[in-house]
Amino acid sequence: MVLNINERAIRIEETVIRQRICEKINSIASKTSEQTGNLPPHCHVLIFDKETDRVYGRSFRFKKNSNTHEISFEPINGLMMSISGNVASIIEMLVEKFPHTGLIADSKIAKGILESESVSVVEDGHFRLKRNSGILDVYTSE
Repeated sequence: MVLNINERAIRIEETVIRQRICEKINSIASKTSEQTGNLPPHCHVLIFDKETDRVYGRSFRFKKNSNTHEISFEPINGLMMSISGNVASIIEMLVEKFPHTGLIADSKIAKGILESESVSVVEDGHFRLKRNSGILDVYTSE
């Protein structure tokens, strides 16, 4: 398959966008795990990307080293997803389909969650969202 110049440019741009978003997701996961120190073993990370005007997410497994107390994390799968829909519908889906997991959110996503009437503050940077279908612990480092 031969790509013309425009198709190559589009693919390069898409790759750069994916790398930037992956770096942002990994950065917020790392920063939040360091600040919190006590994340659930399985967390979703959601960010809002201003440049693409979309929400992106990825799932991670977190492990705490019992000797050093350092937290390591790894993607559960290689997928980083662009998620369509509003924040409220995404949160409802997470509560319903992934009970007892955590959510790490950037400031834009966290702001949308905090506007909910069923959020309680657990501690600084840790909120609990209660729904009939379950509970979602939300963490933010911003």
